[in-house]
Amino acid sequence: MDTSDIRDLAPGTAVHGKGKKRVRDILKVATEILAYEGYSKFTMRHIADRAGITLRNVQYYFKTKDILFQSVIEQRLKHDIESATKVIENHNLSAEDRFLAFVDNSLEENTTPFIRGLQFELWAQANHDAFAAKCRDHMTTVYSKFIYELIKPLTLGQSEKTRREKAVILLSMLQGFPLVEGSDIHIEFAIGNLRKLFRTEALIFVTSGAEP
Repeated sequence: MDTSDIRDLAPGTAVHGKGKKRVRDILKVATEILAYEGYSKFTMRHIADRAGITLRNVQYYFKTKDILFQSVIEQRLKHDIESATKVIENHNLSAEDRFLAFVDNSLEENTTPFIRGLQFELWAQANHDAFAAKCRDHMTTVYSKFIYELIKPLTLGQSEKTRREKAVILLSMLQGFPLVEGSDIHIEFAIGNLRKLFRTEALIFVTSGAEP
């Protein structure tokens, strides 16, 4: 799948040897802080302390906190798209099985504490921060385009409009799943294997010829 919509991770930073490793180390620490400690702890100084380097060093590679925040989101986005692409690249599978493999992979990743923490922090921050909202919107657009391309073989008899709408709705379903699975609603409604039901209904939704 095409990842050309994903921006470079750390524009203007060193790209060779030690510089690359330092950027990776900073991004790793920053991502963990955002996921496990929340945006309130996502400060340049705290990230520097956790990485065992000076604040000046962090600022050399990432001039502002916004640039670092954007780079964390871009890195995660690129990882997710590449991970999903590997899952569906087996062309010995049918289009339907590749779609279900993508759904399974998404549900597995989205419900880990690490990914769930990242998503919750991004969406919460986007509610009252214009820059975070811009990052969220970019991420949503890239994911939607990926899903749009994925479901093409399953929606050949459907209009482009319907396919685009289904891509966005399916993304909404996948992102909302951790909230539901983490609650007791499926127990109250006597739903057994929620993931199995989700993948079945997702396939029916995508392949149905009806307008969403």
